[in-house]
Amino acid sequence: MTFVDLTGLINPTLPQATEEYDPEQMDLLIQALEENFRTLSQAGLLRGSTLFLQGVPDNGQGLRAGFVYQDGGFLRIVREGDQFPSGFQATTSVGDVAILTP
Repeated sequence: MTFVDLTGLINPTLPQATEEYDPEQMDLLIQALEENFRTLSQAGLLRGSTLFLQGVPDNGQGLRAGFVYQDGGFLRIVREGDQFPSGFQATTSVGDVAILTP
């Protein structure tokens, strides 16, 4: 399991610009950016002191597996195969009704 700690993430040192285009400098810039993107896109645990989630949906309908929604103040994760109905419909019957008159 990979552990990603963004609290200690160090920004890459980017090469300084030169007056003329320098292929070697461009390669260094691309390498630094690619390394930063790899670090940020690693799957794994995330550690931090504060988590603020804004606009979390109230239902998992339409979300892909792994996405988060809130249900009664609890965070839930959509699992593969979860079903979220878009509405609720119910029917019932009482049986036979007889009306007697004197």
